[in-house]
Amino acid sequence: LKLQFLYFIVDMSQHPPVSWAERPDCVLITVCLQDTTNVKVRTLEKSLEVSCTSDEKDYKAVLELKGEVVPEESSYNARPRQIEMKLIKKEQGPYWEGLVSKKNPHVKVDWSRWKDEDEVQGDDTGDFGLGAGMPGMEGLGDLGGLNLGGGGDPEKIQQMLDSMGSQEEESPAPITDDGDDDDDDDDMPALEKVAK
Repeated sequence: LKLQFLYFIVDMSQHPPVSWAERPDCVLITVCLQDTTNVKVRTLEKSLEVSCTSDEKDYKAVLELKGEVVPEESSYNARPRQIEMKLIKKEQGPYWEGLVSKKNPHVKVDWSRWKDEDEVQGDDTGDFGLGAGMPGMEGLGDLGGLNLGGGGDPEKIQQMLDSMGSQEEESPAPITDDGDDDDDDDDMPALEKVAK
């Protein structure tokens, strides 16, 4: 009992609200906190640990997953309104019928992202969970050499910026009224005055 009390004093972090949805090949998890800092995400085959700070409060979630994931292929992104995680399942196939192995009152289904197995057509997750990354993000390719997750090839970035500058120079001049009347206005009827 003493040890449990000491642990409570040392770890004052709260459990964040977590929502999730599923696809045959991945699990989409959202930590519903705004303006997070000190974001740490640790993914193992059977568990997920997320910690962060939001509104000067510390949050931490340790989730024992119902199925297995591939940490090297999974990713996350801390956005202004939420932290998104896309965990790639070890085996594609039937849905897990739940995210965690033990009931957790802080974990809810994200019905806005949920699709039944028979409704999924291709990858409809867009850029969910992509960006900040986790180890193993190299599976995304180099995005044309830009590597937007950080770093990148400076020469290719400069080439892209230079090409954007040349497009601006070649853009057409703005349309101005040069005094020529268009014949298109000839068919317009005159406005009628309405009695008050």
